[in-house]
Amino acid sequence: MAARTPARTLGLALAALVVALAYHPVAADPYTCTGGTCTSLATYGEPTTCVGGVPLATGVCPALQQTEIQWNLNGGANTTIIVPASKPAGGGLISNPLSGAAVAACTKATQNVSVIAKTVGGAVSRIRPA
Repeated sequence: MAARTPARTLGLALAALVVALAYHPVAADPYTCTGGTCTSLATYGEPTTCVGGVPLATGVCPALQQTEIQWNLNGGANTTIIVPASKPAGGGLISNPLSGAAVAACTKATQNVSVIAKTVGGAVSRIRPA
């Protein structure tokens, strides 16, 4: 019998940076299952531009330094995963398992997830509620 996926809410809030980095959301499976346990995936595209569509790492707009995935399971403590930028201009496809967030198959869980981006110039995106 195949394991059913856990019923949960996965809110991946992709925000625009104060210097307004524009994220590019990507469709993907929100979890992977092995045996009777499922682990969520945070999957998103790195931002590539600042406000007004100016490309990152051009001298006008600073380079992307990292993205940070922030999540919690069933309202528990928040966990942060720092993901270095794939390249200074951004644009990489990120799919990161939320280790420590495994849920037994056929159970219900609520998971809140958001992503922020940071540039080498110190700009930080705002987190939008999921």
